[in-house]
Amino acid sequence: LTPAGTTWWIQDGTLLGAVRGGGPGPGDTDIDIGMPASAFRWSLVDDFRAAGFAFIKSRGTVDDGLSVRLRFAGVAVDLFLVYERDGRWFYTCDYRRLRVESSFAPFGLARIDFLGLDVPCPDPAEPYLEATYGKDWRIPIREWHYAFSPYNVTLIGGSLARIRYRLRHIQWRARIASRRAWRSRAGRRALDPGRI
Repeated sequence: LTPAGTTWWIQDGTLLGAVRGGGPGPGDTDIDIGMPASAFRWSLVDDFRAAGFAFIKSRGTVDDGLSVRLRFAGVAVDLFLVYERDGRWFYTCDYRRLRVESSFAPFGLARIDFLGLDVPCPDPAEPYLEATYGKDWRIPIREWHYAFSPYNVTLIGGSLARIRYRLRHIQWRARIASRRAWRSRAGRRALDPGRI
């Protein structure tokens, strides 16, 4: 992206991992990239393809919350177009036919090490991370869902969408509770020498 003269930056989990330790955090399986919607052109996807990336899918339109998923060497790369409204920046993403929006204060760009690469990132990074992950963003957590967990996420849609969103959120929380209970039982069994 840089040789093409395009403004971009790492964000979300990729930024979090870079700030904490210079690479992906535990459980982070993709690369998150943001760029101004005004800088996007479809020929960038062709540039990615020429560099060996596979185009997986796109959602939305350039005028209405476009995100593009690519894959390289088995790693997903999510490109989010960032828009401006009322002095705030935001991007959208979809979750099971629901659309959510993450908003944050505008920022400049600095450079940070990510897996030995010098990449652009929000400057300063801390307000962006706090807007997304809360005041305790430095403390790793085990369960995270991009549509439910961020502090700065808002559902886009009417009453029916809100009901569907709330039900999916409850389902996700129930799965998390079930996993915790299973881990707790499995841990007790492992500590009990009388059990197999």
